[in-house]
Amino acid sequence: VVESRTTGRQLTALIRPAAPLPADWRTGTPTLEELVLSYLRNPGATTSATAVKSREESVA
Repeated sequence: VVESRTTGRQLTALIRPAAPLPADWRTGTPTLEELVLSYLRNPGATTSATAVKSREESVA
C-alpha cells in the first residue's frame, strides 16, 4: 500500500498488487502526478527497486 484514504463508506488506495485483485474491486491506472504525490505523502512506502533489494537480502 502506497497510500490509502477513507471518506464515508469508501476506501481509496494506491497499491502495487502482487497478485490479481478481486473481481468486485474497481480499478484504475493512476496518473504520473497521482503516483508522485502519493509517494511524497508517504515516504515510508517502498519502491519496486527497494522491494526487490529487500527480498534479495532476506534470501541471502
